[in-house]
Amino acid sequence: MPIPPSLAEYPDSGHGAIDYSKIQAVPVFSDERNGRSCSYGLLSGEIRLWEEEQGSRTTALFKLMVTVTSDDGSIISEKWELASNAGMLRFDNLKVVESPKLWHFDHPHLYKVNLALYMDDSLSDEESIEVGFREIRSDGHTLLLNREPVRLMGVEWMPGSHPDRGMAETLSELQEMLRHMKEANCVITRFHWQQDNKLLEWCDRNGLLVQEEIPHWQTPYDPDDEWLQTSMQHAREMINRHYHHPCIYAWGLGNEINGQSPITVRYFEKLKTLVRDLDDTRFINYVSNTVHENPSTDAAGVGDVIMWNDYIGTWHGDLDRPAVIETITEAYKNKPIIVAEYGLCEPAYAGGDERRKEILIENTLEYRKHSGIAALIFFSLNDYRTQMGEAGEGILRQRVHGSMYLDGTPKPSYETLRQLASPINVSINLENKEGSMAVVIDTSNDIPSYRISGYTIKLTDPFGNSYKKDIPALEPGEHCVLHFWDIPPMETEEFILDVQRPTGFSVTSGPLNKFTGHFTDHHLVQ
Repeated sequence: MPIPPSLAEYPDSGHGAIDYSKIQAVPVFSDERNGRSCSYGLLSGEIRLWEEEQGSRTTALFKLMVTVTSDDGSIISEKWELASNAGMLRFDNLKVVESPKLWHFDHPHLYKVNLALYMDDSLSDEESIEVGFREIRSDGHTLLLNREPVRLMGVEWMPGSHPDRGMAETLSELQEMLRHMKEANCVITRFHWQQDNKLLEWCDRNGLLVQEEIPHWQTPYDPDDEWLQTSMQHAREMINRHYHHPCIYAWGLGNEINGQSPITVRYFEKLKTLVRDLDDTRFINYVSNTVHENPSTDAAGVGDVIMWNDYIGTWHGDLDRPAVIETITEAYKNKPIIVAEYGLCEPAYAGGDERRKEILIENTLEYRKHSGIAALIFFSLNDYRTQMGEAGEGILRQRVHGSMYLDGTPKPSYETLRQLASPINVSINLENKEGSMAVVIDTSNDIPSYRISGYTIKLTDPFGNSYKKDIPALEPGEHCVLHFWDIPPMETEEFILDVQRPTGFSVTSGPLNKFTGHFTDHHLVQ
């Protein structure tokens, strides 16, 4: 698209350079399909120039070309925008995509946005980012992703813990751990501190919802204005640089500070107000380890979502978990509850990985009974290095909290997590006719609970021959039966079954005899 003639006569002021861009992709829904049909997508954003550019060009005019392309590289939209303020360029509600493909953790559709900054007829700077059209909000206790009620299962990973790499983990090593999260059927997570753009880009492209947090945890006992300034510096840098990532559904302001203190409550109220000025499109939360003590007065209530670290039975003593959950639910009738941590920390508490499995099963089964709980985030994926660690020495001082060791080797509890987080149950009926079988697919209707579509099932015989079928789209609680005919007459353990998400990650897999028969509770790990 040529530069409009009306823009060609501005005096030369040198070259502007983009510092950062905050681009928001907004889906606009219609009344079709119960309000879940998206008619078109809007782009809004602001482009900040480097400070040295701002001070010297307060009277300059800039031209901005916004180009949107699909995943096949075809141009969907090109639009010019003008701005008279050299420090900040803004544009609002550009209608750029008709009926956009929405971003979802199972269907992480992305669009590329190219921002070309012009002064006179010359290109001054250019930046390309990827965005996803998605909406996440709440209605009472319910989380809504693109207007769909969802209950989600996740796990937290603590980067920087590899015994050979520490905080210098390579991109491939980071991606390997992220793949472990997805292979465990986990679709939601949180990070205790800010992450690199490359890591978040992987979450964008592979479908992982993220709460990214500033590293404000456990101290000080009563935060003051000096801490507020430090927190805002962290929040400002994090949000300005990571605003465009569709994987980020929430910002975290702090973790386990002193939630029952009125000073802490006022502090996080003030911090949230300031952060809301940076981003009013996402949830803003505080993660509490004290909300169970007196829910109505806890700092967790400052958040848009109630984030609770539950260690009843270990760090929090022996309390009545069902009664505690009911108390929290009653105190916050209009906010979803996310269990942001639960698990077993060794050697502070004994029992080993077998006890970790028991806690994972027992707690998860209890949480499912309470409709006010919208999501679970198990802690943690891995044992992790920390100055507070009760195990190890020196640079390998650690907390043994994980379903994987420091180097990423799985423990038995990893498979337990994978089974509990699966959105489906598979069972096999061997039919009377030799060489045929029926595969029954049941979808979960508690936690996790979400619509599945684009899933596939594959049987592989010992000779490498594959038999593949598409699983039809299913709502939570629905089931289907898929018939396989002319299967070679072999023992069931000789076949391998694998169910995959549309993103290619395995949901469940193993020898066929693992799935033979019926299960009364598809989440209950035997």
